[in-house]
Amino acid sequence: NACLTGTRVDLLERIRIWAASDQDPVLWVHGAAGMGKSSVATSVALMLEGMVRGYFFCKRDKAGLRDPGKVLSSIAYTLANNLPEFGSLVVDALDKEGDLGSQSIKQQFKGLFEHPLQELKGKHIIMPKTILVIDAVDELVLEEDGQYTPEEKRKSLINCLCSLQLSAPWLKIFITSRP
Repeated sequence: NACLTGTRVDLLERIRIWAASDQDPVLWVHGAAGMGKSSVATSVALMLEGMVRGYFFCKRDKAGLRDPGKVLSSIAYTLANNLPEFGSLVVDALDKEGDLGSQSIKQQFKGLFEHPLQELKGKHIIMPKTILVIDAVDELVLEEDGQYTPEEKRKSLINCLCSLQLSAPWLKIFITSRP
């Protein structure tokens, strides 16, 4: 659910200004449970509809939405659908690498993002400003045999996402989480 009309106006305006700028590739909004971060993320996705080309809304109580290993492949899929130049390179990478979805986060990142983005950069194609929205990143807690995924997996994912700017200066990331 998006923010109610007239609420969080100042925050949403600051986010709109951030999205239009060429500074700060990552904007991270955090706050306590129930503060409306998911509503803000939804509002951002709606407000910046023309620029939001990838998203993942994490949810602790949904198996497919709490698995850190699903985030990169889901974002690559939505980006590939929205950016055909990138999409064709991802298809080439999948043809060459095979099933990356079962690989480690770092291997997925290399195959789905790092290599295709380096190739895209080498082709000197001008890409449109693109925003990724990732909501509730703190809810990525894959349960395996009764054990929760170590925080290292979540940190690895965040590090990969934050390094996207090196290969894709046209890409910005909006993240929400608890502190």
